[in-house]
Amino acid sequence: MTGFVDLHCHYLPGVDDGVRSFEEGVALCRALKQIGYASVTATPHIRSAMFANEKHDLERRFAEFSAACRSEPDLPELLLGAEHFCDDVFWSLFERDAILPYSGGKAALIELPQNRSRSGSIRACSGCVCAACNQCSRIPSVTQHCSNARRRSHACSSSEPSHCST
Repeated sequence: MTGFVDLHCHYLPGVDDGVRSFEEGVALCRALKQIGYASVTATPHIRSAMFANEKHDLERRFAEFSAACRSEPDLPELLLGAEHFCDDVFWSLFERDAILPYSGGKAALIELPQNRSRSGSIRACSGCVCAACNQCSRIPSVTQHCSNARRRSHACSSSEPSHCST
C-alpha cells in the first residue's frame, strides 16, 4: 500500500527531541517513503521553556533542509507544521498569527498538558480560545468552540487557562 500521509514527524535536524543530523533526517524520510508514505509533515515542538522554536526560524530551517534534499532520491513530499503546546504562550502566538498550522492553514497539531485530566485540559483550552475569538476562524474546530462560548455568553479576556474555563 502507498499514499500514506504522516502528520507528525520530527525529521528537521537539531530543532527539538527529533533527529540530530541532516543524514538522520534524510534516512527517516527515506524509510517512510519505502514503507508507503507519500508525504511527511515536520512538526517540531513549539513549547515555551522547553524548545525555543519560533515560526520564522522553523520556516528557514525547513527551507534549508528541503533545499538540501532536492538531490536526494526516494523521498516523500516534505511539508511543515508544528506541534504546539496548549498553554498561554500558544494563545499569544495564535493571536499574532505566529503558529505553524498544517499545509493549507485549516488544521494544527496541538499538544495538551499531561498534568490535567483530558476533559479538564480540553475545557481550559476551549475557554482560552474564547479570549481570541476574533482570530479563530482559521481553524474550524476552534471556531466551533468560540461559537459555543458566545451562546453561553462567555466573555473571558484572560489568557490564563484557570480564568478561562467555563
